[in-house]
Amino acid sequence: RAYLGLGIIIRPGRPLPFAEHGATGAASVGWRYVVTPDDVALNKSHALDARFMTVPCMDGSRFMQIACWCKSVWFFRKGLNIFRNARFLGRIEDDVVIHEERLVFELQWAATVSSDGLAWASKFLWGAARFGPKGFES
Repeated sequence: RAYLGLGIIIRPGRPLPFAEHGATGAASVGWRYVVTPDDVALNKSHALDARFMTVPCMDGSRFMQIACWCKSVWFFRKGLNIFRNARFLGRIEDDVVIHEERLVFELQWAATVSSDGLAWASKFLWGAARFGPKGFES
C-alpha cells in the first residue's frame, strides 16, 4: 500500500526519470508516469506499460504550459482511483528530483499535526487555463 501516490509529468520524447531503477525507490511511494497520446505515438511500449497513465491532453512545445496543467488535473482525477488507499497524492515534473524517504517522513509528520485534509498548490498557472467548447485552452 502506497502512503503517497505520485504522478511524474513527462514531456514527449524526454528520457524517463527513475527508469533504470524500475521505481522511484521508496516502497511507500506508488507512482505513474503521466503522458499524452502524443508521447504514446512516439513510444508505443508506453501504451502497454502499467507504469504509464495516458491522459487526454494536447502536448508538445506549442501547448507546453497548458499541457502540464492538463496532465496534472487528469493525474489527480485518475489518481484518486489508482491510489485510493494512499494518504497523499502528489505530482512532480520530469526534471525534478525528490528524496522520497524524506518526503514520506515529512508527510507522516504533517498527518500527525493535522487531522484535516491537507492540500497545497503552487502558483502553477491555474488561472491561465480556460475551458472552452473544445476543452482546455490556453
